[in-house]
Amino acid sequence: MLLPLAGKIDWAICSKDGTTHAVLNDRRLVSYREWGGRVLAENLPGGRTICMRRVGDVVHWIKAGSRLRPPRLISFPLPAGPVRRFDLEGGADMLAVQLHDDVILVIRTNDVRAFAVSDGRALGKAINPYRWIHGRYFRGENQFHYVAWDGSAPRFEPLPLPKLPAAPRVIFDREGVPGPWLVLENGCIMSSVTGATIDAGVPRQHSGHLCVQVLRDGHEIQFSLPAISWRRLVDLNAEQRWDPAASERPGDSMARPGDLPRWNVLRALEGLARWGGTLALAGRKGHWHRLHGEGGERLRLGELSPPLPLQPELTFPVQPKATDWGCSLHEASWPSGTKVFLDSRGLLHFKSHQRSVPEVSLVLSDGEVAGWTSEGRVCGPVFFFGRTIVSEPQVVFQGLLRILQSA
Repeated sequence: MLLPLAGKIDWAICSKDGTTHAVLNDRRLVSYREWGGRVLAENLPGGRTICMRRVGDVVHWIKAGSRLRPPRLISFPLPAGPVRRFDLEGGADMLAVQLHDDVILVIRTNDVRAFAVSDGRALGKAINPYRWIHGRYFRGENQFHYVAWDGSAPRFEPLPLPKLPAAPRVIFDREGVPGPWLVLENGCIMSSVTGATIDAGVPRQHSGHLCVQVLRDGHEIQFSLPAISWRRLVDLNAEQRWDPAASERPGDSMARPGDLPRWNVLRALEGLARWGGTLALAGRKGHWHRLHGEGGERLRLGELSPPLPLQPELTFPVQPKATDWGCSLHEASWPSGTKVFLDSRGLLHFKSHQRSVPEVSLVLSDGEVAGWTSEGRVCGPVFFFGRTIVSEPQVVFQGLLRILQSA
């Protein structure tokens, strides 16, 4: 089953099929679409992600280096890996990185170095005679340039630009959008391909230096005038601008592309008991929850109001067991040998001591509980399956009751 994901995104990319792959700041690689997600790998190499790209069925990303560690190329063949990691020699002093289908260009102050995407080996370098602007773009004495791979070495090429209403301040690329794009001295953002412009709203009669920062994939740009404490963040996709110091950005109440899939899930349980023909779950501070069906149409968790003459039949140990799958498990069992596993991701798994009795897993999700049996019967919202399913809550519920009765 697919599950909600929690954490902070370090970098995310969206493929043409709608799948997002993200590296999280807790060193996990996850994938998801408009429903729940999967953890593909955990305990990844540390460091700040500075570039990410999917090439065919392999996801690649670059980790920044430090004084003690060179930058690294990390690769993960879909769907199951394993993780591959390669050091990029002599590339710690990085201004920018361009990750293409078969080559990585590491842009430094004095040179541009090329590495193979397949294994991180060095392919060549070119001395940099220009002043770096952003990404792959440079400013020469009378001409702008960009760096490209010519099949054998990095090479600087002159950048043809249309007639502009003002001089360029920054030249940049936007992921998935033809370009290059430019920030002009008058504060306008312009496509060099279509000539379309977006006004950033920079005060016309301003004094002081205008600072421009292009954020990550080029779809957001931050402007600031420190002399007058003025700032604006411009979303080029939505063509919106707002003060980043405000408490909210436009549309913050809505999920945006790249947001992690979320669903409230009950994760903290101290024990459970059979009660009233169903399952009662002991949460923190004496709160009890009851699993019940609604006319056989779905399974739900409801709160049981105190006072209750209930004591847990099984209690979960305080210290969980670590696993190789990025979660931890609490295990409890009845004297018969029937076992219950509490997964830290909000799953409860039941395994009867009688091998003929199918196993059952429940996602303790708010609103509607998702379920699965080892016979392949399922129930619950599409969020937990990623496809239209034949939901059979009554079959899953009866499977659970059979385990509880046999325990």
